[in-house]
Order: sequence, then structure tokens, then C-alpha cells
Amino acid sequence: MSDNATAERIVGGALRAVVRRGSRKLSVSDICDEAGVARGTFYRYFTSRDEVLQEIGQHFSAGVASALDAAIVADPVPEHRLRVVIEAIMDNCRANPETVQLMEVEPAFALRYLRESFPTLIGVVAEALAPAIEQTPASVDGTHTREQLAELFLRVVVSTLMVPGSTGSEIPAVIESVWSPRTGPTLAASPARERIRPAS
Repeated sequence: MSDNATAERIVGGALRAVVRRGSRKLSVSDICDEAGVARGTFYRYFTSRDEVLQEIGQHFSAGVASALDAAIVADPVPEHRLRVVIEAIMDNCRANPETVQLMEVEPAFALRYLRESFPTLIGVVAEALAPAIEQTPASVDGTHTREQLAELFLRVVVSTLMVPGSTGSEIPAVIESVWSPRTGPTLAASPARERIRPAS
């Protein structure tokens, strides 16, 4: 196992441990147990519990990026890109249920790491969605930038996952209805054509 793979394994263990134990009660031993590594191995990569917790946002972003890359390689057809990206993100959430569970058991912690990773995620999704974005009326007429449309996409996905009563199966229909060429002009017709404010 490479050094990078071991570090990722520890961060993944930390995420699972937070879901099980909560961030306040979490110990290095809890992380090691979940990651299946010895304490000595943990300290070769991280100096403390807090340091590994800081890496969770980056771990999540890297997982999404990897899932998107694999999905696009498997189906590179530009016309399929919107559906490919939606399904890749949903498959990634299903494969890593602790990511969604964290929003339920530790909402403040989850929001913090989501806020920290959001700018990176916008860039990742903007790149993956580029062929689909180029076809949207809001992009063609210059109403919104690629990054703004990627942010809108991410906000819909995150909202659908977080709002009680929503299910993952709703996401494709919601996003496709927003991005459909027949509804694109509606996006551009907001009062004063105000641009989406970039994530801080």
C-alpha cells in the first residue's frame, strides 16, 4: 500500500469514526480502529486527531473527483455528460454512506468541512460538466459562467441530499429539469439577471 493510500485510509477511518462516535468524543484510538492501522502508523502521517479531521473535506473532494474521472472514461460521450456526472456523484454517495450520515449525526461538523471543500468541488464539477454546460442557454448567452452553473448544480445536489424527506432518486429529475434547454431561458430571466454569488 502506497503512502498516499495509507493516509487516505486513515482519513476514511476518521470519517467513519466521527459518524460512530461524534467529533467531540473522538480519539486517535477510535480512528485507528476504524482505519485498521496501528497508532504508530497513524503518527507517521498525522500529528493529532485534529489534523486528520482537517483532511476530511479534501478526502471527500478527492473521492468525488476520482469517481467523476472514472465515470467519464467509461462513457465519454459529451451528450451523456450531465447524466454521467449525476450518476457518478450518486454512486459515490451510495458507496460512502458515512458522508451523508455525517450530515445527520454531526451537522455542524459536516457543514464546516463542506464549506471548506466547496470551492474545490465547484472546480471539479465545472470541469466534468464542461460539455453539458456549453450547451445550456445560460452559458451560451453569457448570463452565467461555467463555475456559477457548476455551483448551482452542486447546491441542488447537496440540498436534495440534506433536506428531510428527499431521496437520491429525485436528484436526476430535478437537475435535468433545471438544465434542460427548454427551461434554460428561465434561469436567465431572474430579476436584474443577478449573477449567482460565488462560494466564499
